[in-house]
Amino acid sequence: IFISNSFISQTGGHGDHRQRYERFGPHSEHPLMAPPAIADGVDEVRRAAREQLRTGADQVKVMAGGGASSPTDALDVAQYTVEELAAAVFEASAARKYVMAHVYVPAGIRNCVEAGIRSIEHGNFLDEETASLMKMHDMFLVPTLSIFDLVASRGQEYGAPKSLLEKTNMAKSAGPQGVEIAMAAGVKIGSGSDVWGPYAEHRSLELELKTAIMGPMASIISATRTNAELLGIADDTGTLEVGKLADLIAVDGDPLADIKILQDERKIPLVVQSGRIVKEPGK
Repeated sequence: IFISNSFISQTGGHGDHRQRYERFGPHSEHPLMAPPAIADGVDEVRRAAREQLRTGADQVKVMAGGGASSPTDALDVAQYTVEELAAAVFEASAARKYVMAHVYVPAGIRNCVEAGIRSIEHGNFLDEETASLMKMHDMFLVPTLSIFDLVASRGQEYGAPKSLLEKTNMAKSAGPQGVEIAMAAGVKIGSGSDVWGPYAEHRSLELELKTAIMGPMASIISATRTNAELLGIADDTGTLEVGKLADLIAVDGDPLADIKILQDERKIPLVVQSGRIVKEPGK
């Protein structure tokens, strides 16, 4: 597990889940997650990043733009200045780690490029010019198509507020085009779902949704080789090669013909993790 600990957000940013009428300290929308680090200005961001690293973060996560679930910001806005983002990058780099950024819009992504951030999470509204900058700076894009699909289709069932559903639909409509633009520019595309809580069992839907855009092999590679490169563990895993860890699954069927097979645990009879069988046929 590679953990980010608490995310870092500006006041009123995507990590600040207080309602407009609330005056007490920030809290997390996730019941099992520590409160977010609300930090404003270079010195506060620097301190927040150091605190996340002190408590064991493998990478630092910042909120560089608005979000769907946060109640007091718009989805399609940039957050944090380049200088604030760069402070987090400096501290992470000093610890030989990196920064990942939640952000949807080109303006926020360009701030991340200038600040030296390694990975963009979501990036739904990516445009061609910004994608070229990401490619030039060897950045990764981790689209999260599944969470928008799931919240749009099931959010009302789980009691999602109207504002969340509206912003989710806005992001969902732009997501596939963002992936297409990134692919055309040659940006490295990883795999993440952003799926949690009641939706958690559907994480592997991400591969199906990306397959519709990238094709099945590219979708699988995004979740294996490219993710290993992003996490800095490509020398040990991510591909099946002599000398690397035996991290693999056996599939009863052809996922290149039907990627949905990977959503059915009955079709995955064998799981090997670091050379150790953790699931085998008949068990």
